[in-house]
Amino acid sequence: MRPGSSCHSWAAAVDRADSGPRAAVLATADGIVAALWSLALLPLLGFPVWAHETAHAVTAGYLPFVAVLGGLYVAAEGSCCAAARGRPWGNTAMLALGALLALVMGTAGAAMVIIQPLLRANAHRRRRFHLVLFLILLVGNTAAC
Repeated sequence: MRPGSSCHSWAAAVDRADSGPRAAVLATADGIVAALWSLALLPLLGFPVWAHETAHAVTAGYLPFVAVLGGLYVAAEGSCCAAARGRPWGNTAMLALGALLALVMGTAGAAMVIIQPLLRANAHRRRRFHLVLFLILLVGNTAAC
């Protein structure tokens, strides 16, 4: 919901090489919203059930997912596409590779593997938000169909 509600600040945070404190504030605000939604279930479920379900969701679902994404992000840091250099054909090829990888390894994993080389190849561009948008549309949505 954050990208749609504050498009300008989100695009500015994505476009900067170092996200800085503003992106940290945005991420903290999103975390607070998620925590409030979780706490809203407390009166409905009761504390013991709520605590058990929250602990189960964190340990069985969230932490393994974050660990896999973190590993893929670190692994993608070493991949380099020097020939592309942010040219349209290179961007198209990397997005197509991401769509093919999404069929094999899942959409989130493919996005983590492709995002670093794509942004690094286009580091010379002043505006890179459209690349992230196309990556989400192609790799995250289209390839999942």
